[in-house]
Amino acid sequence: IVSEVESPGSNPYFRCQQKGAWPFSNRDHGWPITDCTSQGLKCALLLQSHLYGAAAIDKFPIGERRLRDAVDCILNWQNSRSRGGDGGWSTYERNRGYAAYEVMNPSQVFMNIMIDYSHIECTSSCIQALCMFTQFDARKYRAHEIREAVRAGVQYLKRKQGSEGEFLGFWAVCCCYAIWFAGMAFKMSEQCFGAADGFDNAAEMHAIETFLVAKQNEDGGWGESYLSCIQQQYVSAPSQVINTAWSLLSLLCVESTDSAVLQRAKQFILDRQLDNGDWPQENISGVFNHTCMISYSNYRNIFPIWALSKYYSVYGKI
Repeated sequence: IVSEVESPGSNPYFRCQQKGAWPFSNRDHGWPITDCTSQGLKCALLLQSHLYGAAAIDKFPIGERRLRDAVDCILNWQNSRSRGGDGGWSTYERNRGYAAYEVMNPSQVFMNIMIDYSHIECTSSCIQALCMFTQFDARKYRAHEIREAVRAGVQYLKRKQGSEGEFLGFWAVCCCYAIWFAGMAFKMSEQCFGAADGFDNAAEMHAIETFLVAKQNEDGGWGESYLSCIQQQYVSAPSQVINTAWSLLSLLCVESTDSAVLQRAKQFILDRQLDNGDWPQENISGVFNHTCMISYSNYRNIFPIWALSKYYSVYGKI
């Protein structure tokens, strides 16, 4: 893989572009991933603009050419409509097959593993990265292609939204997680390109708010069972800090004006914090391939802190 990156013209295994991407692990790992690359690009833009100024993209240590390489990868990986795709993004590469291949699935526990399907989380991450790059890039590199890629990605998300406003996640449990990603993509694309250019996502963001408000528990939190991943629908559970943090982040993202709902969610997170500053490890929150549940222990601290800081940035107080 490293040799293929160093010699991009040589591609005997028909892999997607890799030069400029970020992998799941360190660089020697080699396998590029769509959302890792997108989040890496976002971090590079934000950190370097903070240090050197937003107007100095061509002077960043991770310079303009390398940032453009990342953009090239993201555009190259899209399951574009012109290739017969759905407009979304998968994990490692474009979708090169059909769902019918699942009849040959040799696994006894994993669902949907025979091809690389588009996912809400990956699609949202790519949309966010392309929008952020557009906002920083005064030279308008591949501007039309970026705008149309984002448009197709947003349309994919709109088609995937459920009748109640929900989204189904693939990489964590489940609707609470995916809704947050979808909300970020809707908001950033509308801010970047404008509702007048066909990026009017108000109805979808309102549906997100309606769904989450309806699912809030009496104690102010949200709780979602791992069974949501298997049954492919929201399955309620007792309130948990991680699901509540994701839901609060989603409501703040779509600019909910229901201050009572937001206040109760914020207070639930505060009340669950332990005396040592930690939050309790509750039900399982991670998953892949619908059926493999994972305990991401840091989630219980990362996302409550993130949600509280976002709440503070909006209201100026906790």
